[in-house]
Amino acid sequence: MSENILPVADYRLAGQKLVNDVGDLNVVIFDVPTFHKDYSFKNYPSRYLDKCVAVTVTISGCESDGINWALLAPYRLDIVVNNQEKVYDIDPMILALDNGSGKSRDAGYLAYHLNIPGRTTWVPGYAGISRADAILALRSQLVTQRMPLSEAPVSIKKTLAYMVEVVKKEILIKP
Repeated sequence: MSENILPVADYRLAGQKLVNDVGDLNVVIFDVPTFHKDYSFKNYPSRYLDKCVAVTVTISGCESDGINWALLAPYRLDIVVNNQEKVYDIDPMILALDNGSGKSRDAGYLAYHLNIPGRTTWVPGYAGISRADAILALRSQLVTQRMPLSEAPVSIKKTLAYMVEVVKKEILIKP
């Protein structure tokens, strides 16, 4: 297993709740307090989520594999040290949950610093303020919403596709 992919032990109940709440082939953008209150994951503790502006959750079922894929993408605000510019950095979690078919085994994995397209994106206009103030400002502008996966941002679709392939190749499809 890649050193940047860590197993997630406490995903089953929260993962099934996400699948039920978000719905297949949907994306929901959560504000951090709601996400943290409603879904508990040890890999996303309070001290991590305090640095996040939002959490995007995507559910994509795979009927033939018997899997509901749940992608969690927290948008953590980071600082580029040399010029104090702000960036979103995503350390996604992917959950592979059996959809009731009995064909697959449940699994959950968190990815740290993988080379995912769109993992880091610039957040212009916040270079002169602290990370805490930037987080407050960005959270106040956040629009929480639900949308079909087909309307999701390209970066979320790419992250989902990338994480599904990594998990299938490195973890689920083993001799």
